[in-house]
Amino acid sequence: MIFSACSTSNNTDTSDDGVIGDGTTMDMIPDGTEQNSGDNKTEEPTTDGTTTEEQTSDEETSDLGDDSTQSQKEKKTITSDTGTGLNLVIEYTVGDKIDGARKIDIEVYIESYSLNVTARGNTNFVRVGDETLYFSTDAISYNGTEKKLTRVVSHTFTTMTDNETLPIYAMWNFNGVYSDKPISAIIIENNIEL
Repeated sequence: MIFSACSTSNNTDTSDDGVIGDGTTMDMIPDGTEQNSGDNKTEEPTTDGTTTEEQTSDEETSDLGDDSTQSQKEKKTITSDTGTGLNLVIEYTVGDKIDGARKIDIEVYIESYSLNVTARGNTNFVRVGDETLYFSTDAISYNGTEKKLTRVVSHTFTTMTDNETLPIYAMWNFNGVYSDKPISAIIIENNIEL
């Protein structure tokens, strides 16, 4: 069976990180219903009649435990814009300032429709302020028609800044073709609101 709504092309890895990218990528166009990447919010009633906001996402959120010294802040999202269905997504939560330090929990995702790509070496990174985390990614094989978030790394950064924002820079070396568009690296360059 041939679908005219998808395009198939070879994913050629041209990086010199030793990873051979012989996978095939395919961008399936959704059938008019595009799934949001985690920005939807719904209000649910509590037992005392008030409402609480609960954030939903494609991946389950982690339980932050019963640490009453650190209040839970809203999770925020930053997304790259490659002009295709393949993007880098960062979700972050900023904790309260304690003893001059503030913790920033980061989760990095690859957002895609169908995607088949080999593993990528330790040349990908996330930089928050002056701290940099290098990471590798496993092979991804997803042939669905819905938009999917694949978590590739999570980390807690610590900052001592008194600024209201902090620069964030992230890069994932795709080195392939997606939706007939050659993409070497997918980059996010933005600011975190503290």
